[in-house]
Amino acid sequence: VGVFGCSYAGSLATWLRYKFPHLVDAAWASSAPLHVTIDYSDYYEVVGHIYANVSRGCAAAIEQGYKEARQLFSTSNSLKRNRAAFEDWRCGNVTDLTADEMLHAMRSIISNQYSRPNHTIRSCEYLESKSVKTSYFKQLADFIVEISGEICSSGEAQSDYVERYQTCTEFGYSLSTSSQNQPFKDSFSAVDDLLESCANDYGEK
Repeated sequence: VGVFGCSYAGSLATWLRYKFPHLVDAAWASSAPLHVTIDYSDYYEVVGHIYANVSRGCAAAIEQGYKEARQLFSTSNSLKRNRAAFEDWRCGNVTDLTADEMLHAMRSIISNQYSRPNHTIRSCEYLESKSVKTSYFKQLADFIVEISGEICSSGEAQSDYVERYQTCTEFGYSLSTSSQNQPFKDSFSAVDDLLESCANDYGEK
């Protein structure tokens, strides 16, 4: 019996082989996080490197757009006014989202690697086509709205729930923004958020 997978599924394949060597003869994994740590800052570092390998200007545009988003979401009035830029996206009702939830959704969509072939190349072409009069935030928001339909689909909800349950009860890693070597620099504690949300959903133990 052979098992294989990429990313999350790769972790499962590897640990299945490790846990049950008498049942699984071989495992193949790609981009699989094997060193489990609750402050998993490496993920966004890799995201930054991937975009920078396409174009340093592209990586810089993402970082600046995210920085502007943080500033524009810093107060309740500003958040209400500026999240309207995302009202046409396919990732839920923006009026129900807090600033942290908005930023988390932005990071998730930008970091998504499964949506389409040549995803990063096409993404960078869009992000670097910004006109002089367009802010980095607006360009990033327009890009996120455009690709949100490919990433945020109702059909993925069940698999997302299963992955989240296992993250809370077994894996334990959160995609942290604590590293300075990545494009999403902020003071938001993904670790605290994971612990709180997991406790709310599944209990403290």
